[in-house]
Amino acid sequence: MPWEIAVALGALQGVTEFLPISSSGHLILVERLLGAKPPGLAWEVALHVGTLGAVLAVYGREVLALLGAALDGPRRWRSAPGDRLVALVVASLPAAAAALLLEDFVGGPRFTLRWLGLCWVISGLLVAAFTRRPGRGQALTLRRAVGMGLAQGLAVLPGISRSGATIAVGMGMGLEPGECARFSFLLSVPAVVGAMVFTGADLAAQGAPPVGTLVLGAAVSGLTGYAALRLLLRLLTGGRLWWWGAYTIVLGTAVWALGAGG
Repeated sequence: MPWEIAVALGALQGVTEFLPISSSGHLILVERLLGAKPPGLAWEVALHVGTLGAVLAVYGREVLALLGAALDGPRRWRSAPGDRLVALVVASLPAAAAALLLEDFVGGPRFTLRWLGLCWVISGLLVAAFTRRPGRGQALTLRRAVGMGLAQGLAVLPGISRSGATIAVGMGMGLEPGECARFSFLLSVPAVVGAMVFTGADLAAQGAPPVGTLVLGAAVSGLTGYAALRLLLRLLTGGRLWWWGAYTIVLGTAVWALGAGG
């Protein structure tokens, strides 16, 4: 793969993974409109390694605290990191179930451009409706964690932004915006690691392309993802995240019309 394509794929993944516009939706749109082939399992793993690195760069201390609580076992599960760990485990279950149930539909021909457009509109409405308000400053509870976990399960559908849906639902349930973002991206870690494990198992049987382009793509994905994540946090605290909801509503409407016309 030429290095220019590696850079482009890495940048696309990094930007769309964290801004509430759906990375999977944009990749499918590019693939179907331009007739481009999917980058392959090796690239999926490499680009997710990059964006996972961006999350760890911002929330590394929280991840270490969670790992410490997990290693210490049940005696620390009533601590603050322990409570958050339990919430993460419970909230991760809906996405795992949705991925198994919807795998054939999402990856098959039945997921048309009309479905993609509809999902973008739904995602945009969630973001536009709930991120304009600053939230009620309430703390994370298991009920709110489960609500965000259900939103992450819905985001298995391309076009539904994982970050947008989880943050919007959290804020709609009264959670403080900064805590919404923190829990949303901590919630992404087990989802990304799980996806990497499954695709990595398939990749082992297929072989991998040259390591150099994979490293380049992962590095660009991580750097652009870090910048996009920092931008999202600034937009969230400024009450401007809804702009991206408006973008996906317009984009989704156009894609739905394109699918209806085709």
